[in-house]
Amino acid sequence: MFDSVSVLGAPSGGSNPTITLVVAAYGAILSTLVFAWNLYRDLSDRGKLRVKVELRDVIGPGVGVLQKDQIAFMITNVGKRAVWVTTIGGHYPGGGFLIAVPTHTLPFKLEPGQEMIELVAPGQVDPKRVRRIGAWDSLGDSYWAPIRQQWALQKALLKLSNKPERLGFRARVGPFLPRWTRL
Repeated sequence: MFDSVSVLGAPSGGSNPTITLVVAAYGAILSTLVFAWNLYRDLSDRGKLRVKVELRDVIGPGVGVLQKDQIAFMITNVGKRAVWVTTIGGHYPGGGFLIAVPTHTLPFKLEPGQEMIELVAPGQVDPKRVRRIGAWDSLGDSYWAPIRQQWALQKALLKLSNKPERLGFRARVGPFLPRWTRL
């Protein structure tokens, strides 16, 4: 007598392959997007350090200058997870490695948003040879100070050592060469 009809207009006794394909494609696309978002979120949910370097004086309240011209490593955790800072220092050309001896004990745990300041004697860094200055975490990841801050530090260290030498830099181009190198 009456044919039963579903809400979408297809007969209830059979199925409409077009609607089934559209719903299946929508579900596949949506689940792929959700999987990609979760993967991105999990991979980006980690600690990340920001390193700044400059010369500073250590001043005590009511005492005045305690130590003059110390290299200050200001390390901030800008990531979403805690990070263990294990080493501060730099690289020399040719694969040499500089490990600076800080005033505090390393390793040091930095929570998200927390900052630490490590002071290093200026004699530990050879301003003419050092290529990059930064910090390393417990996973072996390296975080470098901005190159302009490093250049300013190197120039200030050269002035401290009373050497009127000039630091020269040139750009190098190539897939396996560092972006900046010394003259």
